[in-house]
Amino acid sequence: MNPMMIEPANISSSSSFNINPKIVEERMGPYHIRVINEQVVKPNPRDTLRFDVTVTLRQFSIYDWRLRLIRTSTLLETSTSISFQSLFEDNQDFLLSVLSNPECSHYFIPRSFDQISRNIVSVVQRALEVQSSPSSAESADFECEGFPLTLDIFVDTLEKVDEGRLALIEEESIQQEVAMIPASNEAIHSLQAFTDPLFLKTEKCNICMDEFYAQEGNEDDVKLLSSSSMPCGHVFHHQCIVKWLQTSHTCPLCRYPMPSVHD
Repeated sequence: MNPMMIEPANISSSSSFNINPKIVEERMGPYHIRVINEQVVKPNPRDTLRFDVTVTLRQFSIYDWRLRLIRTSTLLETSTSISFQSLFEDNQDFLLSVLSNPECSHYFIPRSFDQISRNIVSVVQRALEVQSSPSSAESADFECEGFPLTLDIFVDTLEKVDEGRLALIEEESIQQEVAMIPASNEAIHSLQAFTDPLFLKTEKCNICMDEFYAQEGNEDDVKLLSSSSMPCGHVFHHQCIVKWLQTSHTCPLCRYPMPSVHD
């Protein structure tokens, strides 16, 4: 996969703080930086800027001359802080702990750390609508407080995908979306209790991987735990399949569809 180049996103042009969040974005090569400021006031000179940072990998493909987003994955979620004063005066190491984190460091070239940090600082300044460092005298009049900001860093890559592979990716995406629809309460309540061990085709529940039988008393005294069968014939511990169907309406083994909450 190769880093991709996309035209810079439009940057918010709002010039005053209001109830609507201030969102400023900028692109630097394969990196898309977004800062969100949801505060209705500007930070005080002695405030500490607290960043909730998310680094996301976005994988694109080009097929039939069109750019298509095929997959996103979160590489890192963390937080970091810098004083409002230091944002202007001593920000060389700003975000170094983020960019060098093993979860995502291989997507950042070490020699580009300084440039990426400077770009992010510039975006932050625009999101805060401040362009100059507060003076020391001005800072003495305020108490230090935390000022929350959201920082999203998107790493965009381009993957070569042929027609067959693209169709498979789209099918997997559709199946995942369908599978995550819960079964209806009526469908869950309609599960049949499984009581005949002679027809049990496996020794373990395929959801929790524990056995269907529990030992009681001596070694020869065992009993079948509460189990239920799906219409497709697959058997699971009752509590396991109920919990599963509350998330997905399909059988975990064969994807047989039960009536869903959307039916």
